[in-house]
Amino acid sequence: MDIQSQQTEHQTSPSAREDKPRDLTWLGLADERELLCLAREIATNNRYVNRAGKVFDETADPH
Repeated sequence: MDIQSQQTEHQTSPSAREDKPRDLTWLGLADERELLCLAREIATNNRYVNRAGKVFDETADPH
């Protein structure tokens, strides 16, 4: 198996999200909780983004 196949397999793995937390430092955020707070703040300030914030709430990691 070549490197590209391994990367694709890892990205599509159902447990890939559980293996390692997301690196959000490039956004200036510490972790997914901080991202969730930001998404909620945006959703409350922008009615067009409200639906996206709700979807994020449903898919966010409960940690």
